[in-house]
Amino acid sequence: MTKIFGIGLPRTGTSSVHHAAMALGLRSSHHDADPRIRRQLEAGDYRLVAASEVDLLTDQVLPIVFPQIHAAFPGAKFIYTVRDEDSWIESLKKVEFTRLPARIGSYRYYARLAVFGVTVFHEERYRWVFRDHDRRVREYFSGERANDLLIFDVTRGDGWAELCPFLGVPIPDIPFPHVNVGGAVKRGRPSLRRRIERRLYELTG
Repeated sequence: MTKIFGIGLPRTGTSSVHHAAMALGLRSSHHDADPRIRRQLEAGDYRLVAASEVDLLTDQVLPIVFPQIHAAFPGAKFIYTVRDEDSWIESLKKVEFTRLPARIGSYRYYARLAVFGVTVFHEERYRWVFRDHDRRVREYFSGERANDLLIFDVTRGDGWAELCPFLGVPIPDIPFPHVNVGGAVKRGRPSLRRRIERRLYELTG
């Protein structure tokens, strides 16, 4: 299976794509605070070990290094989840990770600082990052690279019809998982094992 990377910013439909990939039988990792990713990126090593273990890797740090990831994984496909800027800002205002301060040294602190340049909600800065990221993605994946990118907008109804042809898989006879969009679908509470793993990643990352 061709490696797939999600390079949308948080709260743009990344959870929906993650659940869709799993529904298609793909191995998917979404926003894992994997210390290996942090260590490799800090060392300038973009052959991410974590990507070798899954088909789709969607991590909140990947949007800032997608050109290097593309070079490190020839033939990889990229899914750029998007949404309206104002609705994105309103969504960020409501979620916990923008309201609560991240512990210094934690993976969450690292990811926020790496992607947004701030560790607390800062609307002006977030809007700038949103627009700059959109510009960078569209400019990079122009011309001969265009076929490596899928621009995917869950909020406007994108689903299996757009995703499956891009991945080269059949369209399943099940509803597309619109997770965390308008409250239509909500994720269950992570297992105790998963919560412990995430906490360990936070402490050791």
